[in-house]
Amino acid sequence: MTVENLETNGTQTPATTEEKTSTRGKATTAKTAKDKEVVALSVKNNAESASKALKFYQPEHRLPENRPVGTSHLHFTEDEMLPGGRPVEVSHLKVVSTYSSVGGLRPVGSSGMEVSSTLAISGNRPIALSHLHISETYTVMGNRPVASNEIDDPETLMGFLD
Repeated sequence: MTVENLETNGTQTPATTEEKTSTRGKATTAKTAKDKEVVALSVKNNAESASKALKFYQPEHRLPENRPVGTSHLHFTEDEMLPGGRPVEVSHLKVVSTYSSVGGLRPVGSSGMEVSSTLAISGNRPIALSHLHISETYTVMGNRPVASNEIDDPETLMGFLD
């Protein structure tokens, strides 16, 4: 084992101990800076550090401030880079269209979700089709629907409760 790091939070020249008397007449002792000092010691095993050490590689496009990059199994596109030389990871997302937002093109991925309509709150938000039975007579704040208390096949859903 080897000592890796030694840190202290105190001063280098400790003060002397003084006797102080409070207004109530009790004697108190002020602690020296050396008494208040905390020492942190980090010890590590040489065999463990060699096997768990981070391995770095130098990317083709250097990062700002020469920051290190750890190895990974990610695949990046070669033809597209984001501002600042940030890489774009290859994805299996099927892009149907894009829209412009905050100075860039954002992808719209395809989905198997069936949409009944859209709601225009902070953009067009889809409302998915569902087999949920909604009460037509009772809604709560914001015109939110309330589902009925009838559940599908209660014996199967709660069969574990004997």
